[in-house]
Amino acid sequence: WLRGLVADYGVPLMVLLWTAISYIPARDIPRGIPRRLFSPNPWSHGAYSNWMVIK
Repeated sequence: WLRGLVADYGVPLMVLLWTAISYIPARDIPRGIPRRLFSPNPWSHGAYSNWMVIK
């Protein structure tokens, strides 16, 4: 049953865990764990300039 639980809920739980770790004050985070990453708005002008549709 544990294997099924991990298969069904492992990824969402890791996302929640990683998000919780990213909100810990910087001095308390173990070295090597990255902080929150910057992600540009995918709908902004120019964000889709590197995507190409082949017809």
